Amino acid sequence: MIVAAFVPFVLVLLIIAVIFLSIKFAKRSTIIQKVNVKWVFILYCFLLIVSVPISFFLPVRNSANFSVSEEEINKAKRAADYLSTAAFEGKRIDKDKIDGVTILKQWEFPFEGKHLEINREEEDYYYPILILIERKDENDNSIQIMQYQSKTIIQHVDLTKQEEPSLIDIKEESLTIRNPKQKEIRLAKFSKEFTINQFTTEKDSSNVFLEDSEIYSNPVLYIQIPKDVVVNGNTDEIQFVNE
Repeated sequence: MIVAAFVPFVLVLLIIAVIFLSIKFAKRSTIIQKVNVKWVFILYCFLLIVSVPISFFLPVRNSANFSVSEEEINKAKRAADYLSTAAFEGKRIDKDKIDGVTILKQWEFPFEGKHLEINREEEDYYYPILILIERKDENDNSIQIMQYQSKTIIQHVDLTKQEEPSLIDIKEESLTIRNPKQKEIRLAKFSKEFTINQFTTEKDSSNVFLEDSEIYSNPVLYIQIPKDVVVNGNTDEIQFVNE
């Protein structure tokens, strides 16, 4: 910490040294020869001092609406935990209004079969998803699917709207669930310039990418099937709604 405090002063000394050496060795330039090192240093200090109050009046694009508070992060964590717990316990999450949980996508397929085989196809990467099945009170020859999700927050940025739904297809008596398309997201951080930071006592924010500000969505597929359809699957992630 002590060494870091002296870094700005070392940089200032280096800048002064560069200016002094440039003037000393620029013998061919009659203009530079007339420049006094003292006045160059005074001008530099003057610009540094003036730049500090000016920086507070410069227009800054407000990005606070993209930043998620700690309270919102904790709320999203509670919603994710509640959604996962409700799915494992076989609750009717379609009836529960969980604050912080939304429906990412809905599907409806005609279905006249007597058996339904559920297959998970994970390609390239692991995508955790819970499957919750509700048996309807009637045989209406249709299957409804809703994908619920909690929020995805990374480095205090809400990326929930960037989430892609699972790829779902039904052929004959087989329901196939594939991983969603991957999306590349890049995060960047801006900090004040050296001319400002060397006169402030702000806490070093270079370590902005902290794990405690990350929370990932807990997706749940809620599948409503006709009353007498028999379900089989190749995944242990299937849970039935308590009847």
